[in-house]
Amino acid sequence: MQFTVLPGKNPSPEQMELFNSAFEFWYQNWVDVYKRIDPMYVLSANEFFRQDYFGVIHENDKPLAVHLYSVFDIRCCSILKHEYLKQNFTASFFEYLKKNEIFQVMSFESMMVDPSFRKRAGGIGLAPLLFSQGIQFLQSLENIQAMVAPARSDVGVAQLAQSGGCEIIENIDLHGVPVSLVCGLRENLHLNFLTTDLKDLALQLFSHTPTLTRKVPYDGFDIKRIAS
Repeated sequence: MQFTVLPGKNPSPEQMELFNSAFEFWYQNWVDVYKRIDPMYVLSANEFFRQDYFGVIHENDKPLAVHLYSVFDIRCCSILKHEYLKQNFTASFFEYLKKNEIFQVMSFESMMVDPSFRKRAGGIGLAPLLFSQGIQFLQSLENIQAMVAPARSDVGVAQLAQSGGCEIIENIDLHGVPVSLVCGLRENLHLNFLTTDLKDLALQLFSHTPTLTRKVPYDGFDIKRIAS
């Protein structure tokens, strides 16, 4: 297995095969999810391409798990009109962030794990390993204060976020399922929810992540991926 971070659009020629397969993996699996939980919802491919980054655990160019990441500076009032933020978070959630002077955040979105690699009775799935990669990625970036996410609580994602240092701020319903709005301060995020062996694997996977350097267009940001 490998973990790779790619830009949300315009991959380099050497990244295109993995980029395309990761998109198709993400899109088809989430279409299947929405058919079950909210049949009237039409998933747009733009939900993928608007991202600043996405992380993918893969074997060669076969995706096993994908996680999407976007950076927001909520000091900019107009950014709160972003469709994703308006549809997935509440005004009171952002009031909490501002009250606590949490302005520069990265969303953890649309976590998707291959059904064959989800947790089974007595086993361990890839979701904790994928979450651990997101934590390490965030902590490798400059000026990101926290991660935020609308995490499903009916399938254990909110509980996974809590185990990694996140705090549940509010509980709401999205698409007919219970969701927790979570925030994880960079200094509180950790990998202690993993077993020793999985933690070693998580650190090893991230240490071999290909170098990614990218600046995002927000005042005060100079985000660089620093590879070991």
